[in-house]
Amino acid sequence: SYRLDWATLLGPKQSKADREVTRAQIGEVSWTTRTEVTNGYVEVLRQQAALGAARRQLEGNQINLRLAQAQLEVGTGTSIDVGTAEVQVGRSEVSVLRAENALETGYTRLRQRLGLPLSGETGLTTAFEPVEPRWRMDELLPLALDQNPGLSSVRNSRSAAEVRVSSSRSSYLPSLSISTGWSGHARSATSTDPLIAQAQAGAMDAMARCESTNDLHSRLVTPIPATDCSQFAFTDAMRQGIIDGNEEFPFSFQSSPASVSFSVSVPVFQGLSRQRSLAAAKTDLADLRYQVADQERAVEADLQINLSSVETAFTSASLEERNLEVAEEQLRLARQRYALGSITFVELVQAQTDRAQAEADHLSAVFAYHDAVTALEAVVGAPLRSGSN
Repeated sequence: SYRLDWATLLGPKQSKADREVTRAQIGEVSWTTRTEVTNGYVEVLRQQAALGAARRQLEGNQINLRLAQAQLEVGTGTSIDVGTAEVQVGRSEVSVLRAENALETGYTRLRQRLGLPLSGETGLTTAFEPVEPRWRMDELLPLALDQNPGLSSVRNSRSAAEVRVSSSRSSYLPSLSISTGWSGHARSATSTDPLIAQAQAGAMDAMARCESTNDLHSRLVTPIPATDCSQFAFTDAMRQGIIDGNEEFPFSFQSSPASVSFSVSVPVFQGLSRQRSLAAAKTDLADLRYQVADQERAVEADLQINLSSVETAFTSASLEERNLEVAEEQLRLARQRYALGSITFVELVQAQTDRAQAEADHLSAVFAYHDAVTALEAVVGAPLRSGSN
């Protein structure tokens, strides 16, 4: 038997659409995981750079301490300058300890995201360097509209909703049913002895009737020739026929006539369930269409914002790099002037502080660039940096 309706015909299409929705959701989660891993990787690089900066700051304060001690020995410095330098060295040592702890924390979080043992060692093989962004909006927008994970997920959900609307409409259409049947039967006794005994009794009864009839015919005025009663005797052939006839199961069936039936069912009233189902499906489809349109605008806006952020971050990193070079030169000159007694130790400390702040600002700008590129890749749905996959 087979029942044919439009909902059944649309079943494979609905299943394929639902499968694509699931695949898109998996892709969205995969990109979220990739972004988290990338952020964790960049965070480790950030902490490595911060540790390097803290160590350079410690080294610079140690140099200042030696200068202050030298000035005290020649009589041009004071013990206050030496004490101030020692305080600066102590603070730098604390900063190094904190930077080392932050770096270890970054490694632990990265191993956690990668599913690696937390106590192991992780080596970083890719060194991200700021490069001048050459991406253009007109190039990235088609790519983002095609590959953005969130947008792809919503689009596949919309396609599945369209199939559900068609399936809901099909409940108004008639359904067809067709069935056919063919049967047979076979009977077999577990033992042929009763069948043989029954046949023997029947044969003996037939012979008795035959002999009785012959006796009656012989008493007539005009006797009728006797019938040969031996023809009703039970023979070995009859016995074998009963045995052979009992061996029908399981191959010797007696067929019954085949049957075919066909029916058409037309739905008339189903308690308004079809209307509710169709209205709900249409509402879901309309909502998903609005979501797709909203997501497309969001992708375009996010792309424009993140692309501008990347360009701004790169420019800021370039400016901060020049500021760091100037601060390093100012610190070098300040050390020379302090050694000559031209400036006070406070001015030297200020130059050291300015250099440390310039390096911190430079690192902040560099990693703001990396964060902006990561966010841009998340919008586009594709890696944009060389060496990133």
